Amino acid sequence: MSSSETETPVPGGVATERNKKIKLESIIRSDDLVWLRDYLSSHPDTEKLHRRPLFQIRLVIDAERVQRELRWRLRHRRNPEARSDLQEACDCGILVLFAPTVLDQEIEAHLEDIAAYANVSVDRVREEWNEFRSRITFHEPVFVRPGSDCPDPKDLPYKTVCQELEADAVYSIDAHFKLMGVPVIAGDVDRVLRKHARAKSIELVVNLGAGFTVTISFQVLAELLRACRRGLKKAPSWLKLGLLFLGAAVLIHPQSRKKIGDFAVKLWDRLRDPRVLAALSALAGELVETWEAVRSSSVEIENAFPKGKRRSAIACIREICLRAKTPLSPTEIAAQMRRVGYASRSADLRGYVGRLIRADGRFVRVSRGKWTLRSLELPISA
Repeated sequence: MSSSETETPVPGGVATERNKKIKLESIIRSDDLVWLRDYLSSHPDTEKLHRRPLFQIRLVIDAERVQRELRWRLRHRRNPEARSDLQEACDCGILVLFAPTVLDQEIEAHLEDIAAYANVSVDRVREEWNEFRSRITFHEPVFVRPGSDCPDPKDLPYKTVCQELEADAVYSIDAHFKLMGVPVIAGDVDRVLRKHARAKSIELVVNLGAGFTVTISFQVLAELLRACRRGLKKAPSWLKLGLLFLGAAVLIHPQSRKKIGDFAVKLWDRLRDPRVLAALSALAGELVETWEAVRSSSVEIENAFPKGKRRSAIACIREICLRAKTPLSPTEIAAQMRRVGYASRSADLRGYVGRLIRADGRFVRVSRGKWTLRSLELPISA
């Protein structure tokens, strides 16, 4: 388990070359992906500013993976403010975690073991578990009877949650899931997700900033030219003639030309200052490293999560209702689906959502026009 340790000041205030450099990563954080994702989803025209997709991976996390996180937090973390790769990936929104409600019971059964391992009290373990638990969306799946392909019935709720929410995989080292035909991620994928989030947030901020600057600059220049043109059209002939003579006098007069030339030379000298050039060179180098980090991590993510079939509308609706934790209307659900990038071929998405909800027994209407998920225990043959 690795962590994203924050840089601390040098003791005694002694400055080093490393401290003097301001890294873009310290200004633009991976957590900025949260508002960047919202902004991009509400402004589809900005899609051309980032060539590669903005990933959001959905995993069903199992008890072993949670225990590993808690053990690192309670025994190996040196800086109390440090975040694990898994936590940072969740906080920036690139990773969404789900789990069946039975996970609570499994972790509760191991609290004493974790406390003994970390030499802390059970209450301390429970406190850390509750903090991490807030990053997991829990779902009570439909009861399914274990079939012949299920070596361990305790794994069945994780498989069912993965299927009902159409998650990308189960995050586990348990070999039983592969035997059950469930996609599994066993490696530390959260590390590459964190790397991608840090680089992607810088790429998006820089690209958006550059796009805004160019757009605004052109708009301002065009507006100034239009204003000048309108003004000159309305100006009397004597004023136009006076402005022409004034411009000619500035260019012809030796002292005026010298001042213009001196200003240009001073500006060029400042740009050639070694400190300015060094700063620009360092910034350019960091941006190149950022683009390469985005490219390489994108390839790793795409290889780890091959693009499968299109996610169904009902799975998207279930996730939205789970994460909302409050009853929603079909109109609200449809708006959320558009916000997360769900592309529907239906001309009436709100009506389509309403029909899907009414036909799915997992939903219940709690008030006029408001629906939410409910837990069912209906025996279904595997």
